[in-house]
Amino acid sequence: NLGLVGDQVSIQVARRSVESGGRVDNYTSNSIREVIGAKGSIPGMQDAWTYDVSGQYGITNFGDNQAGYLGVNQVNHALDAVIDPNTGLPACATAVNGSDPGCVPWNIWNKGGVTPAQITYLTTQSTFSANATEYVVGGSLTGDLGKYGAKLPTANAPIVVNIGTEYRQESFEFNPDYVFANGLASGGNGAFTPVSGNFHVNEYYFEGKVPLVDDKPGISHLGFEGGYRYSDYSLGYKTDTYKLGLEWAPIKDLKLRASFNRAVRAPNITDLFAPAFVGAGGNADPCWGSSPQYSVAQCQLTGLSPNRYGKVGSNPAAQINNTTGGFAGLVPETADTYTIGFVLQPVALPGFVMSIDYYNIKIDQTITNLSTDTILNNCATTGDPVYCSRIHRNPVTGTLWEDTTSYVDTNTQNIGTVQTKGYDLSARYNLNVGAMGKLNFTLAGTKVEDFSTQPTPISGSYDCTGLYGTVCYAPTPSWRHTFGTDWSTPWAGLVLSGRWRYTGSVDVDKSSSNPQLNGLYQPGFGHIGGYSYLDLSASIGWGSHLNFRVGANNVFDKGPPIVLNGSFSNCPNTTCNDNTWVGSYDTLGRYVYAHISAKF
Repeated sequence: NLGLVGDQVSIQVARRSVESGGRVDNYTSNSIREVIGAKGSIPGMQDAWTYDVSGQYGITNFGDNQAGYLGVNQVNHALDAVIDPNTGLPACATAVNGSDPGCVPWNIWNKGGVTPAQITYLTTQSTFSANATEYVVGGSLTGDLGKYGAKLPTANAPIVVNIGTEYRQESFEFNPDYVFANGLASGGNGAFTPVSGNFHVNEYYFEGKVPLVDDKPGISHLGFEGGYRYSDYSLGYKTDTYKLGLEWAPIKDLKLRASFNRAVRAPNITDLFAPAFVGAGGNADPCWGSSPQYSVAQCQLTGLSPNRYGKVGSNPAAQINNTTGGFAGLVPETADTYTIGFVLQPVALPGFVMSIDYYNIKIDQTITNLSTDTILNNCATTGDPVYCSRIHRNPVTGTLWEDTTSYVDTNTQNIGTVQTKGYDLSARYNLNVGAMGKLNFTLAGTKVEDFSTQPTPISGSYDCTGLYGTVCYAPTPSWRHTFGTDWSTPWAGLVLSGRWRYTGSVDVDKSSSNPQLNGLYQPGFGHIGGYSYLDLSASIGWGSHLNFRVGANNVFDKGPPIVLNGSFSNCPNTTCNDNTWVGSYDTLGRYVYAHISAKF
């Protein structure tokens, strides 16, 4: 029931304004950073103490000047056409009644009906400016306590400590013009609210490194390190972070290490004060179309009236509106990190070193933005008001995309937990090949065992390892690595380099059996195979002042995978653009470069 009476008809007009040309955003960014500091030894302290003090000031200005957008008010006026009683020709109702005498009717009904005069009336400009400022003042003292005899009798090296303090102040202002502030640029985003906010923090910290045992049977080296930091924020919270680490080398060839870290990330200036706006950034609505994904009862939980079930229009671009912005009520997130591993550097194999570390990281009160899929799915399946309260459907049509008052709130928030586990591998080998120079091999890889998110403390979790899509976002392959080789030739300092970049295979998250991920997807487009790229370069020096370098990345011009958008979208409006994951795959193809550097 749309509330229509008599001969009233509701029409949703959706049209690409090709006649007005491309939309243009002219971004400007200017920044300045000034740093002053001093460091040295403290006289009269037996050369035991050194100091390092500094202060810095930074300011960044960012702005946008939009052109080529259609004004919302102009569109509404230009489509409300009537017959002018004075001329007998079509005219805007607002021009006839005098409220907008410059209005020109927009003729979208006839081929070639859109004229330059119509475009001139319809287009609008808008601007905004943003300003971020930061002040930092800090200083620390580093002490070699061995100068005072502070060394364990079983150790070769002394105890070393570092103490310090830091003050940091950050502020942010966002100033939109009238069009931006009211969301009056059609095809742009919704209204941008003016924002002004700031905070400051005082911090105090202490770190120490204590050698315990050296050169004893079964203990080539045993050492301990620890640290603590206290932070007091003007936003009303205080945080404590600390670390504990132990390393043990039973022989010189092998070192075992383990650590625990309690980390805290307080919300930054963007998390707190980024302007919130309504825009087309979400994914498909599971309750639109003639055959919704969810039942009547489930869609009703998301705010859909039962009499609109199966009647909500779908967006051909598979997008719904959402809000993205900061939240001043955020609290710090905390993370516990456990690592254990070893470093192998055998004496019998000079030039070789390898390390493998297992990591387990768990973040509580995570500061992030939940996807629209996560919010809609959890609301429909659980009815949890934590999710359902963030869904704002049009109460009459049930839409989440046809107007800027209908959206899913995905503003930054503190959610449940994010956890990841896996292994980091690093290896390096330098090989002397005699008259042919030297070869250097490096390998850095990561094996992800788990990458799970639990949206709330009482909800289920989902693991995005080996997946990508509208909930998991960018691909998280279970394995990726970079392998490089440098050949330092004997010919005039010429160095030839090669690099192999590999990203493992991934599947679309909708193929998962997890109910928080599972959904419909287009068969044949749910898998991305492993991707390899080869980069080559050569460099040569001329004396000690000049260096020449040429190279090519993605030598074989490998194109990125195609990720579907539209009705079966796997490509949310995040780092997935141009139907691919631009942050994960090479979208530019072969890249050839030349570089010259000179030092004076």
